[in-house]
Amino acid sequence: LMVRLPKSKTDQLRKGKIMPMELTDHETCPARIVWSFVRRTADPEQHIFLSASGRPLSAACVSAIVRKVAKWAGVDSHVSGHSLRIGGATAALAGGLSMANIKALGEWSSDAVLRYLRSVAAAQAGASQQMGFF
Repeated sequence: LMVRLPKSKTDQLRKGKIMPMELTDHETCPARIVWSFVRRTADPEQHIFLSASGRPLSAACVSAIVRKVAKWAGVDSHVSGHSLRIGGATAALAGGLSMANIKALGEWSSDAVLRYLRSVAAAQAGASQQMGFF
């Protein structure tokens, strides 16, 4: 499955790009769910997520949706659309991807991603337990 992104945070010149999405056989595979939705309801050449006016969702709209869902789920911490980026990196680390792969997927040219992943790596290593905290 190939997805065209017209712009992104790391695409300051708005050149856009086409990104592959891996499809798995698992029923909860996000790419499979999106592809199934597109095949049934949408033109694959058009934007998938549109506002009520029919325009593509803005970054501010995505952030508002993320905040509403977090509130509905009872998450009290500060979340935004950027939380999706952090969550993706965290899930990639938990899934066993290398740091090089995570940086490539998220288009991080610096080591800024490490700020998001330090606590996850410590938890995976059992740092608290190794320090004697149970």
